[in-house]
Amino acid sequence: PRAAKGLSGEILDNLCGGRGESSVLRDLLDQYNEMKMKYQELKSSRMSHVQSMLEEQSKNILKQQEASDKLVKHWKQEAYKQADMVNLAVEEAVKEAHDKLVYLGNKRNGLERECGELRDEVRRLAEENEQL
Repeated sequence: PRAAKGLSGEILDNLCGGRGESSVLRDLLDQYNEMKMKYQELKSSRMSHVQSMLEEQSKNILKQQEASDKLVKHWKQEAYKQADMVNLAVEEAVKEAHDKLVYLGNKRNGLERECGELRDEVRRLAEENEQL
């Protein structure tokens, strides 16, 4: 009934009822204290809610940080693998090119030797032909 009438209705009832000012002030103080207590409870409840949301968000941030750290580690490892593969491919290409150079150099030397032998044979045949 007290809450239904409101503060002003109760004050009027008290004043009209012949009660003294101290009684009205006491009722006002009681109502004030009751409202203050409800305010403190509401404030505490809201603060607890905000605190729990903050803790949850902090946990989420930590999870995201861990996930991003894992991704960074993974992609660094992948980059190193790719670099190793490139280095290996370059080394193989260089070795293959070197082997081909050696082969072609040997072949050139063999052809020069054959060419020299053929020149000698042509000279010998030319001398033999002159003698006939």
